[in-house]
Amino acid sequence: MFKINLKYLIASIQIIDIAVHVITGQIEPIRIIASLLLLVWLFAIKNKRYDWGVVILYVFLNSLFLFQNGILNDGSPRVFFLVAVISTLLLSWKFISNKNK
Repeated sequence: MFKINLKYLIASIQIIDIAVHVITGQIEPIRIIASLLLLVWLFAIKNKRYDWGVVILYVFLNSLFLFQNGILNDGSPRVFFLVAVISTLLLSWKFISNKNK
């Protein structure tokens, strides 16, 4: 059976998120820093005690972005933002749960 590697799936979401911002000329430093933080966590930080701290910091940075810029983007909901952040949170929760088994 095909098994999805959560680490690479989470990383792919972050890379796509960064790429979309750069390609569309909507460089949002807080969101890009949050995505880079997760990439560093996934590939460089091996200590399990930092797992939830990094994810909470990711949520904080994205919440700060929403506080500063709002849930709407030119009158439309930030659908890509919501999909990227919510899927990242759910996959990160599963990834951390699997690591701690």
